Amino acid sequence: MSGRLPTPALFLAFLFASLLCSSAADVNALRTRALQGDGKAALELGNIYFEGRDVPKNLSEAGRWWRDAATKGNAIARENLIFLNPPKETDSYAPKKEVQFLGAEGKGHRLVFVIDKSGSMAGGRFQAARAALTQTLRALPPETHFMIYFFNHVAEPMPVKDMLPATPENITYALKWVESREVSGGTDPTQALRWAFGLRPDTVWLLTDGGFQDQTAMLRQINPQRAVRVNTIAFQDPSGAPQLKGIADENGGVYHFVK
Repeated sequence: MSGRLPTPALFLAFLFASLLCSSAADVNALRTRALQGDGKAALELGNIYFEGRDVPKNLSEAGRWWRDAATKGNAIARENLIFLNPPKETDSYAPKKEVQFLGAEGKGHRLVFVIDKSGSMAGGRFQAARAALTQTLRALPPETHFMIYFFNHVAEPMPVKDMLPATPENITYALKWVESREVSGGTDPTQALRWAFGLRPDTVWLLTDGGFQDQTAMLRQINPQRAVRVNTIAFQDPSGAPQLKGIADENGGVYHFVK
């Protein structure tokens, strides 16, 4: 295939049926949805910039938003990119396998792990949880960014200013910090969850071995559009299952019990 762009008539055969965006406000609304992880909104933004509809025509912006949609598995966006770029440049836009932690699959590339280190995790439980976290961290794709919070009655963040890119150096740093944590205190993930959501993650994993104060109302407030997936893990003790199932159901995640 030559590097020339196809005629508009040929190209439009591959475009998604476009929403009618008649104003800048509509474009801004789509942008907000796309930034929250909506692949269809990202696709439509690409269409708008390609066509110059309510915005100046901009092929670079079109490609940017189509790439975003393609990484979320949108087949139409991948077809559009084939026309916009040589095939060798679009191979990397195929959807990648999502990160898993103890069988619970995440989404996106901004990931936060919220791990219980209360006194009840003493002994083999905490060691097993750290081992599982270590395995997941070592398998993180290089395009991901991650953050870790441990909690008992208060939150203990990894001592960094923002999410870390998953470079070998950062993984090594995180593993050393994880290994140095110790158990103590009660169980309250509230502060850790609030801080986690402040990082605008795509997925949060919450692991605990017990019950705690209901977090449903708080999570509805900070995740009203369910843009962040929250997976929950009851670790070797199902007593927290009611709260954990409720959190996962309310926030587009899954609940797992790990024996």
